[in-house]
Amino acid sequence: MIKSLCIMCICSFAFMADAELKLADVFGDNMVLQRNAKVPIWGTADPGAEITVEFAGQKTLAKAGADGAWMAFLSPMPANSAGQELKVSSNLKSQISNLKCSNVLVGEVWLCSGQSNMEWTINAKDHLDNPDEIVKGANFPEIRFFTPKIQYCAKPYSGCEGKWRICNPENAGDLSATAYYFARKLNKELNVPVGLLVSAAGGTVGHCWIPCDAMLAEEELKQFALSPEYIANNEKRYEGFEQKYREWLKTEEAKKVVKDDANAEKILQEALKLIKDANLAEKTGAPYPYNYWGFPMEVRKIAGFDKDLRISTNRGASLFNGMVAPLAPFAIAGILWWQGEADADWNQGAIYKKKLCVLADSWRKFWSCKGFDKGTKIPFIYVQIENFRGRDGINADEWAKLRNSQRECADLITNSAMVVAIDASPNEDASIHPKNKEMLGNRLCSTAMALSYGGDKTAAEYPLYSSMKIDGDKVIVNFKNAPKGLQSGKEGKDAAVKGFEVAGSDGTFVAAEARIEKDSVIISSPSVKSPVAVRYAWALNPVCNLYGGNGLPASPFIGKLEK
Repeated sequence: MIKSLCIMCICSFAFMADAELKLADVFGDNMVLQRNAKVPIWGTADPGAEITVEFAGQKTLAKAGADGAWMAFLSPMPANSAGQELKVSSNLKSQISNLKCSNVLVGEVWLCSGQSNMEWTINAKDHLDNPDEIVKGANFPEIRFFTPKIQYCAKPYSGCEGKWRICNPENAGDLSATAYYFARKLNKELNVPVGLLVSAAGGTVGHCWIPCDAMLAEEELKQFALSPEYIANNEKRYEGFEQKYREWLKTEEAKKVVKDDANAEKILQEALKLIKDANLAEKTGAPYPYNYWGFPMEVRKIAGFDKDLRISTNRGASLFNGMVAPLAPFAIAGILWWQGEADADWNQGAIYKKKLCVLADSWRKFWSCKGFDKGTKIPFIYVQIENFRGRDGINADEWAKLRNSQRECADLITNSAMVVAIDASPNEDASIHPKNKEMLGNRLCSTAMALSYGGDKTAAEYPLYSSMKIDGDKVIVNFKNAPKGLQSGKEGKDAAVKGFEVAGSDGTFVAAEARIEKDSVIISSPSVKSPVAVRYAWALNPVCNLYGGNGLPASPFIGKLEK
């Protein structure tokens, strides 16, 4: 898979070719470059042009290839809060031969990705209780953020729309709330600038964020990658649409939907444009249109827009191609990931383990193949999906399965850590978008400190299921990551442990009593004389209160007696 990812990297570079000297879109004024790392600087120029990059007393050279792509490297640098200028020049006098990025800092850069809980900004409607006060106090000139416009692409794309912005009251409202609280605490802990690449999109499933080649290499994930045969059917997919549409206009149904002849023609031309743009995007890899929802339902059915997987926001690899590939190999300290709710809604709780493992592995390899020498070791920190009071049609069991998959990934993904969020909101007000982003952002930071910066590990350890054994009618569950023992309630003051269930050989789980002994919990139920399985917090919005002695919640889990 590494070879195929590297080929994909070359292709994404090649698409950047242009005559004039350019920096990749992710570079700009007010950015933060990663400290203590070899920093790739890349872009396009005239083929054969000699490129000079100057920054912080360094001068490094690169040469544009036949496709115009070039890449230079800055040697590792210490953190620097003083704004400096990055200069890029070419020996060929094309349309532009000199570029500058001003007010550039050096510090810690983190890629923040996932769906809405990572995307939603401080100013997002009804997201936080006091957004105006938060924005007013968000004056942290050492925190900078880059939020690319959401775009879906058929192939790894090189470009993105966005600019680096300083975290101050003027800009902070547009910053991811989760990323803001993470960066605020990290800046305070390390006393260095913090850069945030916030590339997230609400309501998206995990396979949108995984490279196509990586999914094709995994039997379980092949189903999420569009086949070459499906894509090859581009030109035939909409044959006869215009004729069908004009026939439909003669029906009584059409008269209720379309106002007049002018509107009917307008709808037709917009639909034909979408079809043309979709076919073109498939060929070039440019962002494809996904705004077909604006058409009347009847027109969407006639055209088949809803069934065209090419322009679906759930298309496999589309967000990796459009929102991750353009950022690589920007030197980063680590990745923050908060996503999975959409996969639970898709009843993909069990397969999510494979998705998350492949995602983390493929992103690291992509960064490495494109030129970041620390790519394969990038720290990966993710949030286990939160408690949620639910809505009609939600499969609670799938949410529990997905949390369990995320728990299992903690042992499968190297150099990773999981933040538990089962207590993100009070049970009676458990929104899918928890308002307490400060708590989650701080937890992410504490975990990053422990994983990447030599911080206190005991301040970032969440009790995780380790093993179980049967003792008569009781189940003894052992936990790891509980150096300070276990307790009931965040403060250790609850009278009883809540949230455990046991099952016998019939597989029916019933509520159980539980008591703590050091780093173990002893569980039993009078109605289950011979238990074979135990689970904890196995619900959409579970009532549970097992915490570590450090005040961090235990992860939901299921454990079964091995045969």
